[in-house]
Amino acid sequence: MKVKDFFIRFVIIFVLTLVTGSVVSYLYSLIAHGAGVADWPSAFRLAITFAFILSVIPAMEEARKKKEAPK
Repeated sequence: MKVKDFFIRFVIIFVLTLVTGSVVSYLYSLIAHGAGVADWPSAFRLAITFAFILSVIPAMEEARKKKEAPK
């Protein structure tokens, strides 16, 4: 996997997870506590974790396929 593909995948997953995490935490805070406040640190940590893991998995699968391919 090329580095450019890895970073593009990382950024896309990071942004989607950050937006989703902040919206979910905002709605939870609004419903449970009556104060609509997004938990940004938690959403950011979740986005970093998911973006890294979900970007590395395809690279690992590609490396495994190359290793198993007959020569």
